[in-house]
Amino acid sequence: MTLTPTLTDPRQPPPPPPAPPAPRAPRAPSEAPLTDEHLDQLACAKLRAGKVYKACGVATVNGCILAVFSGFSLLFALLAVMFGEFDLIGLGMGAALAMLAWGEFRGRAMLRRFEPRASHVLGWNQLSLMAMVIVYAAWMLASAMWGPGPYDEAIAQESMLAGPLGSINDLHRIISAAIYGGLIAGTLIFQGLNSLYYFTRRKHVEAYLNETPRWVVELQRRGVSV
Repeated sequence: MTLTPTLTDPRQPPPPPPAPPAPRAPRAPSEAPLTDEHLDQLACAKLRAGKVYKACGVATVNGCILAVFSGFSLLFALLAVMFGEFDLIGLGMGAALAMLAWGEFRGRAMLRRFEPRASHVLGWNQLSLMAMVIVYAAWMLASAMWGPGPYDEAIAQESMLAGPLGSINDLHRIISAAIYGGLIAGTLIFQGLNSLYYFTRRKHVEAYLNETPRWVVELQRRGVSV
C-alpha cells in the first residue's frame, strides 16, 4: 500500500504559532520570616531604646551649637588678622569649640551603637566646655574689674574728664561684672545639668543591652529601622 503525501494549498496562510504558556504566579513562602514573637521583641526594643535615642538628639543639638560658635570664633579671628590684629583668644576659643563639637558628635555615634561608655564621653565633654567658659569669663571679668578702663588714657591726658568719664568707667565695670558673672552662673547650671543628664544615660544603655535580644541590638546598631 502506497502512502501519498498530503499537499497543502500554497495560497493558504501558515498556521499561527502556539500561544506562550501563561506566567505562573509567584509562590508564597511557606512561612513568614518573622514570627509574632519576633515582632513583639522589636516593638519592645524600640520603646526601650527611646531614652537613648532622645539623648542622641540632645547630643546632635549640642554638637551643632558648638560647631556654629566655633565657626563664628574662627571667622572673627580671621577678620582680625585681615585688619592687622592677631586675636589669640578668639583663635583658641574657636579651636577648642571645634574639638568639643567633635566630641559631642563622637559621643552621639557611640550612643547610637549602644556603647555604655558613651555617657562618660558626653558627660566629660560638657564638663570640659563648662571649665573653658568659666576660665574665659573669669579672665574677662578680672580684666574689666582690675584692668585699665576704656577711658583711663583720656582721663590721664585731661584731668577735667575724670568726673564724666570716670562714671562711665564704673558703669563699664558693673556691666562687665553682670555679663561675665551671669555667664559663669549660667554655664554652671546649664552645662552642669547637661553633664548630669549624660552621665545618667549609662544605666539606660545597660538596661537596654541586658533586656534586648542580641539580634535586635545588632539590627539597631546597623541602622535598620525597626
